[in-house]
Amino acid sequence: AAAAAAAAAVAVASADSIDYTIVRPGIMSEEGPKDDNYSLVLGDDGADLKVAAIQYADVATLCIDCLDYPNAARSTLTVMTEPRQGEAEQPSTQKSSFATLLQTVQADRRTFPTDMLQQHQQAVRKTLAGLGVVSVLFLSVVVRFVMMSFFAGA
Repeated sequence: AAAAAAAAAVAVASADSIDYTIVRPGIMSEEGPKDDNYSLVLGDDGADLKVAAIQYADVATLCIDCLDYPNAARSTLTVMTEPRQGEAEQPSTQKSSFATLLQTVQADRRTFPTDMLQQHQQAVRKTLAGLGVVSVLFLSVVVRFVMMSFFAGA
């Protein structure tokens, strides 16, 4: 299911006439870091951030807030939380709300592969073929065992 969703996202991202915002959250949960010891972290262009917990509510807030920022169109945003650093050394990608973070978002600069869905389908076909071979071998062993047991008892 995740691969199919990724393929759909790539299909949308590769369409020139459709504005999109893809949100890649960390590990979502009802209970996530949400106190003064944690900050929200947002990366654009599908940034690879260290995977961390984030509350459902924070992801929902980001999705809604993106509507107020035209610069978030045609972007892939990665959102996580991380332990808060001291205010003086807090990087520009780490804040307690999305408003400041969304101001600096830029449209995607990466190029997305256009054949990801075909690659996924091909991998599924190969896996199913492999499972078919293993199933036939397993059944032949079972049949042989049953036949040996049947004839041994006769």
